[in-house]
Amino acid sequence: MHEDTTNISSESSNVSSESTLANENDISEETPPNDVDLEHPDFNEFLVPSSTDHRLRRPSLWMQEYTSGEGLFDEDSQYNFAMFIDEDPLSHHVAVKNITSLKKKLDGKVAIVTGGASGIGEATARHFANHGARAVVIADIQDEKGQLVAASIGAHRSTYIRCDVSDENQVKLLVDSTVQTYGRLDIMFSNAGIINDINQSILELDFSAFDRLFAVNVRGMAACVKHAALAMVEGGVRGSIVCTASSVATILPLTATPIHTDYIMSKHAVLGLVRSASARLGEYGIRVNCVSPSGVATPLACNTLKMTAEEVAKTMEPKIYLKGVVLTTSHVADAVVFLACDDSEFITGHNLVVDGGFLPR
Repeated sequence: MHEDTTNISSESSNVSSESTLANENDISEETPPNDVDLEHPDFNEFLVPSSTDHRLRRPSLWMQEYTSGEGLFDEDSQYNFAMFIDEDPLSHHVAVKNITSLKKKLDGKVAIVTGGASGIGEATARHFANHGARAVVIADIQDEKGQLVAASIGAHRSTYIRCDVSDENQVKLLVDSTVQTYGRLDIMFSNAGIINDINQSILELDFSAFDRLFAVNVRGMAACVKHAALAMVEGGVRGSIVCTASSVATILPLTATPIHTDYIMSKHAVLGLVRSASARLGEYGIRVNCVSPSGVATPLACNTLKMTAEEVAKTMEPKIYLKGVVLTTSHVADAVVFLACDDSEFITGHNLVVDGGFLPR
């Protein structure tokens, strides 16, 4: 989605602030100025010429590119930096801040992402990797896509396992295989879900389609929470379980779409699962939460609505109170990372709505 960028690191060194002002092309991009002690606990920021890279004048875009997982940062680089404040008009410098800690929010964690081959699951798997996860297991039934996602993250820390979450035995094998391979399970993102593309209003409700949807969205979600929790309890892991619900389970009844009765019911069930499971698992230090996005242009949504991603975004825009931004899978992934990491260590049983103030009308 974002244009390719080059890493701002280079091999030059010994650049003082005076020489930087004299010759902007001599800036060291991997080694900071000599008078900056990155090991000092009070380290906060230092200056580099903004003209070394046009992206430094666009901090929000640069940060967006960093979090999108498109390889802006080199994992092996000693120093990773991101924009902190805008350009100083007097010195024509910009201040940057060391954000290695940001990148490492999930440092060393082992995570499973169901429905990880595309959409929200794919974006979250990449975010997990960007934030330092030691292993990200992609679970899906879209074999080719899932294998490509795992390969793009890196075979050394991502694998693909085929798993139909409606089959509890497959979910158990998924969790057991992850623990056997990586020694533990820290994060379960139970995200797999479907929506029927037929009219499922209460008057036209097709129960064969209803049962199939509930097998994935409700039974599958419960199986993932159950077996992830069992592995965490057995391993003594104070883990995090995050489920994907939906804003359709939180909006006013009169504004709920009438043709997806089974889908809306299933997402209400996810809220009940999260609230009940969080109460049971709290004694083990295991947190259970969910995210509830509004309409986001995933492949599933586009196929269901028979729209392109651009058309979905255009359809949703008038229904969002928050203007100037369109919901993307990256926004949802950010919310999942928050609930998965220690930033939310005292949050459980919570439904984090990611909808920009969504109200269908």
